[in-house]
Amino acid sequence: MSPSRAATLAATLGAAVVCAVAAGPADAVTASPAGFTIVNAASFEAGGADSLAPGGFLTVFTDKAVTGESAKTFPFPGTKSTPGGVRVSTDGCRADLPTFDLDILYVGPAAGGGTQLNVYYPNSYQGGRNLEPTPCTNTAPSTVTVHPSAGLGPDLRKTFQIIAVQPGIFTADSSGTGVPAGYHQNAVTGEQTPLTTCNADITGRACPVSTSGQQNFLVVFTTGAEMMGCPDNTVPCTTPFGQPTFFLGTPGSPPRTGIPQTTAFFGWAGFLGQEQANIQLTPATPPGLNVLSVQVPSYLGHSARVLPVRLGTAA
Repeated sequence: MSPSRAATLAATLGAAVVCAVAAGPADAVTASPAGFTIVNAASFEAGGADSLAPGGFLTVFTDKAVTGESAKTFPFPGTKSTPGGVRVSTDGCRADLPTFDLDILYVGPAAGGGTQLNVYYPNSYQGGRNLEPTPCTNTAPSTVTVHPSAGLGPDLRKTFQIIAVQPGIFTADSSGTGVPAGYHQNAVTGEQTPLTTCNADITGRACPVSTSGQQNFLVVFTTGAEMMGCPDNTVPCTTPFGQPTFFLGTPGSPPRTGIPQTTAFFGWAGFLGQEQANIQLTPATPPGLNVLSVQVPSYLGHSARVLPVRLGTAA
């Protein structure tokens, strides 16, 4: 199988993981004067200067419980209100929608006695597929309101700047810092190996950088970068903000340093809010333990995460 065929095959596969409903790490909760924080649902990073990117999954952590509900998930596209009556709304969707309830995909207890809510915030680009039932077009600051269950206190409000892109890479353990959720794809055989399997192998045989002279692929999943996504497996494509660059560096190196990889495809992963990246490994990429990071133009929202990826020697 040629590298181009492998890229096309990977682009047409649905997302292998549904990460938007996962509970967050125990240390993700940070007290806020507003009573809650919002982070990227993959990386669990807060946007700089209180910003958020529509067209992606976000996680809300409240300082105090806003519901007595046990952990519940709601299949995408989610629910506007939990059984306990919790809602998350914004005034920054569209001029004709002064208040818009975001779709909730998860509710449950969070560390420190608070509540975690995973939500989807729509945008106007929709991955190029025009599937957004309620496109949000405003770019002005958005006031997000958490409406607690009856008897659990007043509404919580905080204003966020809207930024077009703020990517985070999903991790297999839903920690935001572990092994990426995704797989290694052999460009010759088409074999797909979970990255957790790659990282567990210290023999240097699993997940080679190349096979028979063909450069292999990493396939990972992100949220918060829908505005950079191609609508289908047509490569290349033009998006409003270009496409992200993925780096593989040595352990301990800062994010967005090391060897830039080839983004063979970035875009639609089967449903709104989650993007798929097909990363073709460059010949200069060394075997052994590397760290993966993602770069977007400097005026957009960067991720500071570096995620471990172990690669094998050329086969």
